[in-house]
Amino acid sequence: MGSVSLIVGLHFSLPPCFKEPEAEELYRQSVVPLVELLLRFPKFKVTLYFSGNLTAWLKKRHPECLLQLRTCCSKHKQIEFLSSGYYEPPLQLISRRSCAYQIEKHFTAVRDSVGKGVRPKGFWLNDGNWEASFPSILNAMGFLYTFIDDSVIRACGFSAKDMFNVFITEEQGHLLYLFPVIESLSQPFCEVPADGYFDNLSRLGATCRDDTVTVFKNGFTLNAGDYEWMARFIRLCGAASFLFAHPGTAVKKAKDLKPVYISASVGDGCAGRMFFDGQRRNYDLFSRQFDSTDCKTLFRRGAFRNFLIKYREAAHIYHRIRYIESYLKTLPKAEQKQCADVLAEGQAAYPMRKAGDAGVFDAAARQKSYTALISVEKVLRKTAAAVREIDFDNDGLTEIFHYGPTLIALFHRKGATIRELDYLPSSFNYINTFCDYDENCEFGRFLRRGAACFQDFFILSEDYEKIGGVLDPADFQCDLSDFSYKSESFNEAKRVLRFSLQLPDDIEMSKDYILKRNDVSVEYRFDSTGNQNLSRYFGTELNLSFSDCALCSAEVSGPHDSASIDRAHRFRCPKSLKLSDGANDTALTLNFFGAPCDVFVMPVYAETDADGKRCSLYQHVSVKVVWKFDLKAESSCFFGVALNIVRSVVRG
Repeated sequence: MGSVSLIVGLHFSLPPCFKEPEAEELYRQSVVPLVELLLRFPKFKVTLYFSGNLTAWLKKRHPECLLQLRTCCSKHKQIEFLSSGYYEPPLQLISRRSCAYQIEKHFTAVRDSVGKGVRPKGFWLNDGNWEASFPSILNAMGFLYTFIDDSVIRACGFSAKDMFNVFITEEQGHLLYLFPVIESLSQPFCEVPADGYFDNLSRLGATCRDDTVTVFKNGFTLNAGDYEWMARFIRLCGAASFLFAHPGTAVKKAKDLKPVYISASVGDGCAGRMFFDGQRRNYDLFSRQFDSTDCKTLFRRGAFRNFLIKYREAAHIYHRIRYIESYLKTLPKAEQKQCADVLAEGQAAYPMRKAGDAGVFDAAARQKSYTALISVEKVLRKTAAAVREIDFDNDGLTEIFHYGPTLIALFHRKGATIRELDYLPSSFNYINTFCDYDENCEFGRFLRRGAACFQDFFILSEDYEKIGGVLDPADFQCDLSDFSYKSESFNEAKRVLRFSLQLPDDIEMSKDYILKRNDVSVEYRFDSTGNQNLSRYFGTELNLSFSDCALCSAEVSGPHDSASIDRAHRFRCPKSLKLSDGANDTALTLNFFGAPCDVFVMPVYAETDADGKRCSLYQHVSVKVVWKFDLKAESSCFFGVALNIVRSVVRG
């Protein structure tokens, strides 16, 4: 038997919206015992990845930890650090310029934290996501190697035994070494008795000749007991022909490299969530059918971009990033540089995917991305026209961006709705909303209708008065949110945007948006062109985002008391509704005009799996406004609602 190089890697990532106590607990549980292990075993070599958020937090809260790691790195050469994008962006979804900035920022953070002599030559891919352009991107940035799930390599036709090799791939002559992370050895690492794991590895090693075994674990899943397991394993390996190695050393010693070309793929943590209904059933069926064969790996792959199809919220953030990147080039270089770091924060992958954590279901993470992107917009809007028409989401329909003094609004012809409403003083998107998906349902099926603002509907008249505090889409007779309204005109001087829709029963409907400094008003007008009298219940739904439902309250004019918005309410015939956003010191006031209305207010939650548990996550608040109108033959009626957003406390 030849010598076997063992590459042991640990990756540590903090999500964008981590809380200080949680970070401290993770640090005490996982990072402190790691440092103690390294100090106990100076010959133990490990490959480490610390995310940009974690590196910054350690520098601020525990600089002594970084000092100890610097000692392990420089004195004993125990650690080989990996680099990545600072905010862990999806590299395949952002521009190469943004990729270079994010990577350079993380590279600099690692170098400044653990020593100027440290130059990471390895790259960590988030969730194992891969695209064919990565070799040229990473090679151009000075990286030699990266890691990828062995299932991805095996899906290219290689056997399980081939996973003990170093692979090489290229794109347009740009080379990159690949280390397959062996799942069958990574999963039981620290989870089965150390002696049994070592015996199994020894039997495996008996057939190896100068091969490489790569094992990677999520460092934040480990605790002091797991590091004692590692201590036992290190002692066992010391008496055998297993040598702990760094990937950089293994690359230099590697012989007979196997070339491989990989198409778009995702890691196992995301793969099953790429599919819908029938596709998902096929995935599960094939996984069981080929469970004992190498063929099962063929069904553990997908294209990361398909998340943009499954989750429209992820797609909206992606389109927002692309939109800003395209117009950022129009700014002077000094202002581009000023925006670069803020834009990078908005490009985090976490709210644009779904793996074992909340991901796109995390409203706070989505809002953090929006806040960063809106901050860039504050600079970008200096050169923007008041109105900009663009096919924002590549659906063949032209959307309209309106840039006001304090508000930025994105209007979509589907339903003539507002898909984004940014309040600039607090850099907050008040339509950071969510559809609430049943992840096991067929493609395109939501538990609720699409979550936008001013989504119109009709209600069955005979059932309306029976409705209690919750008005459900099942009560709708006709949902207009997927109808393509006709964009009639935009009066730039008066800032009036008009949409229209032809309805049955000879009714013409117009929907006017009147835009002011802190206001968005919607006026509905119905014209009867027939000779019959009609009576209808018509409504519109505003889905409004608040960072914390518990910090919000509702004040209603008329014979109503103030109420919390953590449960459903029905208010009859109010003149106005004031929603106080305590987290941003902002008040959103809805004023109703033209006809009496009823208002239904309820919080919206989404069910998902996160960290192995089923949880219900708060998303936004739904406000449904319902009017009853009687339309006589060849007559008209109008009514509407005005949304006012104003900062209640001016921050210096």
